[in-house]
Amino acid sequence: MGKIALAVGALALVLWALTVPALSWLYDDPAERGQFGDAFGAINALFSGIALGGVVFAILMQREELQLQRNELAETRAELARQAAAAEDQRRAQLLSAVITGLAARYRAQVDRSNSSERVGLGRIGDSVAQELATQLNQAIGSAVDELHNLGVKWDRDEELDNAGPAAR
Repeated sequence: MGKIALAVGALALVLWALTVPALSWLYDDPAERGQFGDAFGAINALFSGIALGGVVFAILMQREELQLQRNELAETRAELARQAAAAEDQRRAQLLSAVITGLAARYRAQVDRSNSSERVGLGRIGDSVAQELATQLNQAIGSAVDELHNLGVKWDRDEELDNAGPAAR
């Protein structure tokens, strides 16, 4: 397409450059050359009007394209905001999940220590500590699960405790 436009432009330039010598050869008198040029005044006005119409049309098309671009930009901003909110929710859910997993592991470790305490005769002390820790763990897990559900995340407490090991039950 670009080569064709370049060839047409070059041809027009060559024809325009050849008009002066051709008119000088056809008409010796400058007044006759002027009258010949005046005969094309209407065509000149026609092409000027067409060019002006083309400029107005191009401006209108650009305005429409800019409006479409603005609309697309607004939609992109809204989508980015939704993605940022989803990423924040996911970050919070991962943080809560890590907290729950850490509490379950802490509980499992405490139960293991309690079981080893029973072997050396400290059963009651180990049981009371394990019971207190189990209560705290259940409260923390309950709060965290509520927060996860508020975020729209499905989390199964029993499954998480199973993953933490049999001692976490």
